[in-house]
Amino acid sequence: MGFLVIFSLLGFWFAHIIESNSKQEYAKDTERVTKLVETLENDTENIKPNITLEEALKLVSDDSELSSVKKEIKHLKDTYPTDYEVKFGNLSYRVDEVELKLNKQIEKIKEEKERQEREKQKKMKEEAEKKSKESEKKSNEENRKVDLDAFYNAIQEGVDKVNTQLGANMLEMEKTSVTPGIRIILTENNASYSNKELRAIISALNKSLYKIAKSHGVNSPRFYYTLSDEEVAVNRYIMAPDEVKFSGILK
Repeated sequence: MGFLVIFSLLGFWFAHIIESNSKQEYAKDTERVTKLVETLENDTENIKPNITLEEALKLVSDDSELSSVKKEIKHLKDTYPTDYEVKFGNLSYRVDEVELKLNKQIEKIKEEKERQEREKQKKMKEEAEKKSKESEKKSNEENRKVDLDAFYNAIQEGVDKVNTQLGANMLEMEKTSVTPGIRIILTENNASYSNKELRAIISALNKSLYKIAKSHGVNSPRFYYTLSDEEVAVNRYIMAPDEVKFSGILK
């Protein structure tokens, strides 16, 4: 009878020790994981505003502090399943809140990155369009320059042809500061002509020069005619470029 009592007491004593140790382990594990959750909350409380997407993704990766704490909570749930609803449920909720906050920040960073990329693409497109317009403008200017050069050369050829046909240096030409403008100089070899003849010569010459100009796309050329260093005629470049208005000694 005595032995039975002793064995009963020993069994009760060992059971009490086991239960006590279990409670101590539970308290120790719970306190440790709670501190981990608190540390996680503190570490993610004030994340730098200029954090990169890569840095933000590391905060929720498999080897992150968040993942480690979630594993610790799962271990608690598996080890002490009866206490899950009370203590561990609260810890899980707090960790879920941290994860939700981090995921929101990641989405915000992604949206900002996409916005910046759109702005970058827009700027690149605008720059490309600007360069294209500048290139087109430059090309047009070069084309206009080429056309004017061709126009001036054609007039010079016309003047040279007249001189060749007459066998004397009757005409000379030079560009004016006004574009497109040409000064036709009647040399001293024209001194033998009367004013009436000179007017007829200049009128006929102007019509020929205007045809040359028009064939090169120059619809309003300015032709100035001088004799003995005096301007004696100018074509009516605004209303009737193929006609001339006389002045000075030929008026």
